[in-house]
Amino acid sequence: MPSVCPPSRPGGRLVSLFAAVAALFCLNASVCYFDAPIKLSQATESVPGKTDVFDVSLTSSAASGGEDGRQTERMAAKSSPTGETVIMPIDESSTAGGEIQDEGIYANAGDLAALLTPNRMLVDLQRLLEQMRSLSMGIRHRRHAMGASPGCKDVDVTTDFVRWAFDILISGLQNRAGEATRLPSGIVQMRRRGLRCPAFVTWYQRDPEVFNGSEDGYELRGCIGTLSAIPPETIGQYAWTAAQEDSRFPPVELDEVSALKGTVTVLHSFETARNYLDWILGMHGLAAEFDVNGKHYSGVFLPQVLLQFETKENSVVQLIRKAEYFGPISKELLDSMQLTRFQGTHISLSFPEYKEEYGVIGQASRVQKDKLMEKEAESLP
Repeated sequence: MPSVCPPSRPGGRLVSLFAAVAALFCLNASVCYFDAPIKLSQATESVPGKTDVFDVSLTSSAASGGEDGRQTERMAAKSSPTGETVIMPIDESSTAGGEIQDEGIYANAGDLAALLTPNRMLVDLQRLLEQMRSLSMGIRHRRHAMGASPGCKDVDVTTDFVRWAFDILISGLQNRAGEATRLPSGIVQMRRRGLRCPAFVTWYQRDPEVFNGSEDGYELRGCIGTLSAIPPETIGQYAWTAAQEDSRFPPVELDEVSALKGTVTVLHSFETARNYLDWILGMHGLAAEFDVNGKHYSGVFLPQVLLQFETKENSVVQLIRKAEYFGPISKELLDSMQLTRFQGTHISLSFPEYKEEYGVIGQASRVQKDKLMEKEAESLP
């Protein structure tokens, strides 16, 4: 019985052709994938045995240490249990010319012989590599879309922001996602002023074995955010995604909520640092990007996280390690880093505090409080 794939040269060339064509189609599919809506940046903390995927990083106090305002017309969107939409800029330039126009892909069978030459296959391979480099640069360009509205530094971040986060999480877990949750007065004012600010929502879970009422008694349970300027009502989306879509943890269950503490951080004042020490410990957070041997690395620490590293030198070392680079740290590496410094305002609220101050969403006492808060918000200028 003859072989299904005879080892003849024409057959081998045909297989190679189909492989090249398949690769080009896969590339085209990849370009389309990255040009499609992309999930918001995941703010990651150091978790033993886990690796972090993207440029927004956060290390918790319980662990070993814890996206300029440019806006493009195209936006990526992701719906949430709150019925709101997560908005993220999509850079058109990153896919310009990305459509592959190769007459060879659409050739007739009678034209195949013209495509079987080594030179033509080499040209196809070179085009493939060039397209992949272009795609990589496009992805990297998106990472640079950092920034905030000038007024973000004046936002009054209160515990009402975290109350909102608890409301969204509990409503979603109780399958009441269609139910409206009251916006914090701070979010209402941000909308009136047209502010777009980057933000993070972090969930910590109380460890019953070591909990003593201090920060040390909480462990990271999920954190997702963005360094890009986003509409204020979008911030609430992170309350759900941080609890349900942080790939390092299983989704938060309803019976875990009573042991949670939430933190909301609003960022502002993004500036390019002149060098790796051009920032103030206790004031700035850092976003770093650098390349080593052709590989790109990036990582971020929020302002409150850098405090635990005690010195700026140690903070930069930890940031480099957080970016998943574990090689030697030379003066050349430090000088080549693209470092962005920023500031932020954060506020935390535990579930017991949420319950006592606001009441749990859906309860009778809470409904009355919401009505009073709505009247107060209406009276604001």
